[in-house]
Amino acid sequence: MRGHSTSVTVGSMTGSTIYAGIGNGSFPSTNSDFTSKSTISTLTVKGTYAGSYIAAANFKTLSIGPITYADNGNPFGVAALSIQQLKLLLNKRKITLRKVTTSSQVLGVFTSLGIAPQDLTFRILS
Repeated sequence: MRGHSTSVTVGSMTGSTIYAGIGNGSFPSTNSDFTSKSTISTLTVKGTYAGSYIAAANFKTLSIGPITYADNGNPFGVAALSIQQLKLLLNKRKITLRKVTTSSQVLGVFTSLGIAPQDLTFRILS
């Protein structure tokens, strides 16, 4: 997927990739990896999320859960410049974060719940 998207819903996501506006096709590690300010309005992963990559400059609503945290030492996860609303299902707990502009906002939730994210990463690259 490239460019802008209104809404994407998947049952589960294992070993998959959804990118919008990523020039080199690799999981973004800097904000310059976003070749456009593409926005995914709504992305929902209803079933298990494991070993997959999701990236777009902006998300209005991103819902993921339940999450498998380990992938045999292979980093995976989400990269974005900003996420207006992030909904996660972490160990059967529903978590909602708003106006996510730093990785530490997401990691703070994991820490407060005593969850080690293992191979899962949230790269908020604003």
